Amino acid sequence: MLAMAPPSPLWYITRGTGSVLLIVLSLSLALGILTFGRWQSKTLPRFVTVTLHRNLALFSIALLAIHMLTAILDPFAHLGLKDALIPFASSYRPLWLGIGVISGEIMVAIAVTSLVRVRLKFPLWKGIHLLSYLSWPLAVFHGLGTGSDARHSWFLWLTAACITLVVVSLVYRMSLQRTGPAQRKAATFTMSVGVFALILWTITGPLQSNWALRAGTPSALLPPHASSSSSSATPTATPTPLPRSGGGIPAPVTAELQGIVQENTVQGGAFIDVVDRQQQSLRFGIKISSPQSTTFQMEVMSNGSVICSTTGTIQPQTLLATCGTTQVTIGNLQVDQLGNIQGVLQTTVTS
Repeated sequence: MLAMAPPSPLWYITRGTGSVLLIVLSLSLALGILTFGRWQSKTLPRFVTVTLHRNLALFSIALLAIHMLTAILDPFAHLGLKDALIPFASSYRPLWLGIGVISGEIMVAIAVTSLVRVRLKFPLWKGIHLLSYLSWPLAVFHGLGTGSDARHSWFLWLTAACITLVVVSLVYRMSLQRTGPAQRKAATFTMSVGVFALILWTITGPLQSNWALRAGTPSALLPPHASSSSSSATPTATPTPLPRSGGGIPAPVTAELQGIVQENTVQGGAFIDVVDRQQQSLRFGIKISSPQSTTFQMEVMSNGSVICSTTGTIQPQTLLATCGTTQVTIGNLQVDQLGNIQGVLQTTVTS
């Protein structure tokens, strides 16, 4: 439907290892909770489950190394070794990348101390091992706050499954231990509040269209109209008024457009929001119902007021529509891996 600028293969590897790492980390934590909570498989001896837990933890370290290396080598976000090792040092989404760094460093500390467990006193080893209860939720927040897939339904379902696995493991472990009703109620209440807070934050944060800006994405990686809203007001030259057609849209005009694409993760399709880079008061909202659609709905706004609502047809890399007596063509559409879109607007007056 629209031409996509090919992302770096490293970007796909970073995304893939991040998602798999969340799964492996959740499995390892759940197995650790159950194994050290007096749970015993009826078919597998205890040493097998303990060994599986340890191997999953070591596998997560290998995935973490690949995840970090490909993120550094990928040229898009310009991350360096410092950004991958020092929390909150990156200029790219510093908070959410920083908590991912902390989560990864805790994982490494747990793995290293587990390998030399026989040389450590048990209270020290246990204290470090308990940090897995901090590393895992930080990894969840990192994936939602920084990940490119946070607005895709498959990633949301994957994250929900991982959270469910860990929560169910904790509840089952509490049922096996001799804890009082008050303690169980307190633990259940804490987990419920935590899950609710995560859901609320996800809805009001990563699922919102302006999350890239709020998360701390450098302005150089954002469309002009998205980054300008965070900057202080500065005097600018008033654009020269353009000729208007009967439909209220400037014509004839050739102009550059830039904006964002928001995918509809539930029904498919997408919503495109683009603005004239010179006349930023002129905005186009385009709704495409599904990837197979040959038509789209378009709403044109000028200075916040709707001046045209119409439907159009989709051609390769091009959108065609008519507003009043104005033929609107949006062509040369290119979409990058973050959903930023750019194209060329051409308007002509029809007879």
